[in-house]
Amino acid sequence: MALRDCFDTTDWDVLCEPHGEDIDGLTTCITDYINFCVENTVPTRKVRCFPNNKPWVTPDLKALLNEKKRVFRSGDKEELRRVQKELRRGIRRGKDSYRRKRGERLKGSNAREVWRGLKTISGHTKDSGRAPESGGLDWANELNSFFNRFDCAAPASPTHQSPDLTVLSHHHPPSPPSNPRPHPPGVTPRLSITADQVRKELRRTKTRKATGPDGINSRLLKDCADQLCGTAHAREPNHFRPVALTSHLMKTMERIVLTHLRQLVDSKMDPLQFAYQPGIGVDDAVIYLLNRHDLDSCHLQKFSDDTAIIGRVSEGDELEYREVITNFVTWCELNHLRINTSKTKEVVIDSGLDIEIVEEYKYLGVHLNNILDWTHNTDPLYKKGQSRLHLLRRLRSFGVCRSLLRTFYDSVVASVIFYAVVCWSCGSSERDRKRLNKLVRQAGSVLDCSLDSIEEVGERRMLAKLTSIMDTPSHPLHETVGALSSSFSSRLLHPRCKRERYRRSFIPTAVRLFNMHNT
Repeated sequence: MALRDCFDTTDWDVLCEPHGEDIDGLTTCITDYINFCVENTVPTRKVRCFPNNKPWVTPDLKALLNEKKRVFRSGDKEELRRVQKELRRGIRRGKDSYRRKRGERLKGSNAREVWRGLKTISGHTKDSGRAPESGGLDWANELNSFFNRFDCAAPASPTHQSPDLTVLSHHHPPSPPSNPRPHPPGVTPRLSITADQVRKELRRTKTRKATGPDGINSRLLKDCADQLCGTAHAREPNHFRPVALTSHLMKTMERIVLTHLRQLVDSKMDPLQFAYQPGIGVDDAVIYLLNRHDLDSCHLQKFSDDTAIIGRVSEGDELEYREVITNFVTWCELNHLRINTSKTKEVVIDSGLDIEIVEEYKYLGVHLNNILDWTHNTDPLYKKGQSRLHLLRRLRSFGVCRSLLRTFYDSVVASVIFYAVVCWSCGSSERDRKRLNKLVRQAGSVLDCSLDSIEEVGERRMLAKLTSIMDTPSHPLHETVGALSSSFSSRLLHPRCKRERYRRSFIPTAVRLFNMHNT
């Protein structure tokens, strides 16, 4: 309340007028003033924390641990046994109390705290990687300069080698749209920002988020949205430039600008851009890639900044394939983009040519090999599933209730085992399915319930995905599936497949399931 009163009594024009059109100076001034008000009105408290302690370690339990250390050094065995026995009882009481608190919070609809506790108990939140050594304002400015390098003069065109690829994957922005939405000649859409828009976005700020480089707390922005919503004075397009490390105020500005830009961009989105599309994701991108091998033409598809060029080379005729690659490399050069050759790979399937190839390629987290038998995809899923299953066992040993264990299984374990199951469940071998089903059965024994197998989950999700494709006209496979509709019934015609492996791919299998379901 005191902070709101401070902002209400502030004459913001006095702070803003001296800076004129200098948006950077104005931002620094407003940020420093907000931090000054916080330091003078918000009380602070120092809290000691011990990051190595488990969440159920209480001060009394900590005292017992210290007592055990003292008795151990004294050499009194009888006293040591007594303290150890008391320590074990204290640990059980601490765990029981901590479990009850988590259960009460779940009943109170505080799912965030329950989930945090589950991950803490299981060790799922531990980060094995090292934190970057660089940091601070200089590091943030360096990153900011890097991501704003296109504001400067265009660099010299980089030299490229024309890649010899069947599947390319590298980082670059989406390619230019082929069918832009027409605008009235001479009319440029303008962006206008009102205080109500800023207030609305500030109130959407998540209070659990850490502070940005400006040091302004997210709760402050949300609670004082009415007082701070009128201080935005962006006037030029360059004021909306992207930044690498983003403060909460800049995130608010980005959301406002995004609402304006989305209306202009949606119709210009490449139809084969599988990211940023509602209801379309990784599964759709992989399915489209695998179900286009029977076609004679090359195509280019994207998922955010990952690009794949898929082409069919028949009887040594690579003209169209090479032309697509050449055009793509030329477009990158004209737009001052570098192809990341370290992440560019080639996979040739059923090729008799004597060229150097890779046997495995990871596309959007799904491992593809040159014979499409999904073995290389099963191995990492099995290893990840085993490690996540260990976390589930730790939770059970702690005495977590069955409903929370099931939530943890669905969110942490099953999400790994069934990743992109729509793409590979129908084409994987019996041996691979048995390996993954073994993990499912082990998880079921931990949960003391029966869980759906790989086959059951795969069929259910394939049917749901096929239905989604049929109901989404903008989906790249909508016309392909629509062409299979029967003119006499609600069934779908089974597609003709030239090779055995394609008969076990998504579309033929999903069509079969769809017809069985509608029979």
